[in-house]
Amino acid sequence: MTVVAAAAATTATTATTSSSSLSSSLDDNDTVPTEEELRWATRLKQAAVADPIIDDNEMSDWEFLQHAIVSKNNIRRGIDRIRHLQSFKRKYGITRDGSVEEAARDLKAFFLAHPGLYMSLANLHHATNNIDDDNNNNNKSQRNEEGGRGGEEEGDGGGDDRNGCSSSPSSRPQIFCSTYDKFNATRMKSEEAFAVYMRAAFYALQASQHTLSAVRGGMVLLMDIQGALRYRSYQTESRARELYGRAYPIRIRHVALLRASAPVRILCRWMVQPWLSSKVKKLWTVTADREDYLQQVGWSPQVLPQEWGGVWHVSDLGETVLDRLRQRYQMAEIFRL
Repeated sequence: MTVVAAAAATTATTATTSSSSLSSSLDDNDTVPTEEELRWATRLKQAAVADPIIDDNEMSDWEFLQHAIVSKNNIRRGIDRIRHLQSFKRKYGITRDGSVEEAARDLKAFFLAHPGLYMSLANLHHATNNIDDDNNNNNKSQRNEEGGRGGEEEGDGGGDDRNGCSSSPSSRPQIFCSTYDKFNATRMKSEEAFAVYMRAAFYALQASQHTLSAVRGGMVLLMDIQGALRYRSYQTESRARELYGRAYPIRIRHVALLRASAPVRILCRWMVQPWLSSKVKKLWTVTADREDYLQQVGWSPQVLPQEWGGVWHVSDLGETVLDRLRQRYQMAEIFRL
């Protein structure tokens, strides 16, 4: 009850002043928080300050805003996610919101260990379709056995609005593409190897949430999982689940598992899918044919890697992530609640 009681004391005047200050510092009005978002963030920060487990000095006001937009007015959920993320950062040696310098170091080590695992990151507004089309019309790719849906509820990223989202000036979902057969499980033999992997995953998420429109829009994950059973690392997956499912504030709009083998599709259809809610089922697509899925859903080449018929080169991803991180941290320096 302490958290809820603390959250009830709102200082809307401070939030309004911050909004005016931020607006005058930015050219893009899409990056200015709404009054409602500022109220959510203010309440959440007050609750965090009153929470004995959370060290609010380790968080920027921008982080509070991001957590608030994802959890909306659910203070308890926001506080729980902040606790998990703060624990994650301490475990893997990330200071406050991270830094471009630390990201450059960790991404270099990550790309050397797992070259090609992360492929591209792009804004959905480059595409010709929207996520509502993907979520509502994926039955096209369900016409055969390969198109069954599955997933894990823990992997939903903690977002609270999961009904799909079209690209708009104030809400731009991010499309993140990866390929599982580039994961080098033989490298995961030391605590430092896990730390590098998890810090790289953290910075990739940070880069995907570099503006307010990106935070509002959330993320679509397109994952080529050919060889997933052969290259699995259960410890890596367990650690990643903590980051994606419990700690990091992000709205997962859709997850497509591409080139899934017959055993994986059977597993999803008969052992995972029956336990999922109808809402979570809508978030997931499992298919054997990557090209067929991409064609039927209609993803633009502007959001896909070259290996999938798109325009993004894998070698450019590192600099893309760092550029986005610079933009994010610049925003964090400006923004105050």
